[in-house]
Amino acid sequence: MKNAPNTQRKAPRFSRRTWGLSAILLAIACSPLSGCGSTDANQREALKFFGITYFNYQQIWKKPPANWDELLKLAPTTELPDDRKLLEQVRQSGYTILWEIDCMTSDAAEVVLAYPPDALDRGGDVLFAEGSVRKMSADELKQRL
Repeated sequence: MKNAPNTQRKAPRFSRRTWGLSAILLAIACSPLSGCGSTDANQREALKFFGITYFNYQQIWKKPPANWDELLKLAPTTELPDDRKLLEQVRQSGYTILWEIDCMTSDAAEVVLAYPPDALDRGGDVLFAEGSVRKMSADELKQRL
């Protein structure tokens, strides 16, 4: 056993060039997975958070908010800046908000609360009063309004 052969294999060594090439190939392979979908997912998340904040406002003040200024009274302060960013994302995107919509009705799942600026022509992600976000065509949205 003195001169037993070393049975452990050494891990292959990669040069900086190999690592760099691997990183580039990984980025290229993953790029189709990012793209528009992630932006859409972020917007949907922001819309859902807007819906939750709207609902919470109505629960606390016993009436729906009339505008952004009223809603932002409830918005988290700098302690939770990411939440505030989600609301600002909806505000900056130009969504049409149907203020003073009652979220506490039995048909809240059918009541439109917000839709994108071009949705009446192209359709898009629509927020309903009970908090869901659904993709709708322009014709479907027009029928709901």
